[in-house]
Amino acid sequence: MTQAKDVVSKYQEAMGKGDWKAARLHLRDNLEFRGPLDTFHKADDYIAALQRLYPMVEKVDVKRVFAEGDDVVVLCDLHFKPPMPTMYVVEWYGVTGDKISRVQVVFDPRPMAPAPPK
Repeated sequence: MTQAKDVVSKYQEAMGKGDWKAARLHLRDNLEFRGPLDTFHKADDYIAALQRLYPMVEKVDVKRVFAEGDDVVVLCDLHFKPPMPTMYVVEWYGVTGDKISRVQVVFDPRPMAPAPPK
């Protein structure tokens, strides 16, 4: 297991337990996050957004993890509580030293978008 993969694994383990404090310890303060719905430049803002999202989540089913150097890619199914559908998610982590410095998430955001006005 590479060091970067180990860092991401520990972060995800903390997230799976809902241990926000432990998860935050694995993130650099100036974490850069990019996703279909949000962009953050601070780890605390990212964690706050995850805390709002996770009450809707039933489980995360990790399918594959790829690591090369300081990059780690996680492919997973994000299972939401009904009526939200399961989403296929790609997470690309960048690790600097012993902390996550960058996260880019790719998924189809349509189920989370507000309905268009009629």
